[in-house]
Amino acid sequence: MSDIAAFLLARYDEGYEAARPRTVGQAGIDWMVCAGPSGKGDCHLRGLFNGQREDRWEKQNPSLDEVRAHEMTHASLKQIEAIRDIEAKREIVEDYQRCDELAAIKPDYQPRRNVLGDVLRLLAKPYSDHAEYDDGWRP
Repeated sequence: MSDIAAFLLARYDEGYEAARPRTVGQAGIDWMVCAGPSGKGDCHLRGLFNGQREDRWEKQNPSLDEVRAHEMTHASLKQIEAIRDIEAKREIVEDYQRCDELAAIKPDYQPRRNVLGDVLRLLAKPYSDHAEYDDGWRP
């Protein structure tokens, strides 16, 4: 994976974490949805139940798609827009990665790879003050 692709995917992971819904429901219940590196996690309720602080598990080991679908049921319009924006940018990075791999064996992918490389540099521009940003990525 190229450095700029890895950099952007890490920023998008951070952005998704910040944008994902966390709501406080009735009776002081906090929704927390955890998805580990394997893409599996648990739909998790933490809060006061019958006057006692406790955790309850709603579903064991849902897929990452199930976790995200569940989170979206608690999302505001702004959160949904932010998450969709992140997902669209992630698709651009993934398309670049595919073209980068194919360009090594099929030269006709090189022009598309170059254009997508320029797009990635523009996508990285808002993060130019980040400690891991490489000045060589400036458009």
